Amino acid sequence: MPEHDALARALAAALHRLTERADALRAALHGQRRAFVGADAVALAALHETHAAEADRLHAAEREVVACRAALCAALGAPDSVRVPALCARLPGAVAEELDAAATTARAALLALRVESAVGQRLLDATRRAQEGLWQALRGGTPDGQRYDRHARAVGTPDRSGSLLRGTV
Repeated sequence: MPEHDALARALAAALHRLTERADALRAALHGQRRAFVGADAVALAALHETHAAEADRLHAAEREVVACRAALCAALGAPDSVRVPALCARLPGAVAEELDAAATTARAALLALRVESAVGQRLLDATRRAQEGLWQALRGGTPDGQRYDRHARAVGTPDRSGSLLRGTV
């Protein structure tokens, strides 16, 4: 049982590091979104570097959690597909509570990160749509690039040029 306790505590520590990395990436994304809304190009460039570094750290923390979880599953004789709450049921009280609390905190941090990422993506999508609508209004075209005369007859070939944003992150 002491081996199980040590592996469970290692998994809890890895989950805490994952939580820290998720919170740091969420903060970087939030700062990036604020700089984007404020049209602060210098801050955007600096935050892009931070964002990339934090994403790399988050992936490393995820790999650590997967490795610790696999070791604990192997020690308990459980399949790799067993979730943390089921692992907690196989551990003694204090260790199980510590692991469950770490997993709950990590889950909340990852959910907050997912929400921040979705908000940023929606902002980019709205900006792209607004830019495309403005560009089409300026060039007198329609969303498909086709032009029409005053009798609603197609004139010429569709103009596909003019999209300034790709719409990808």
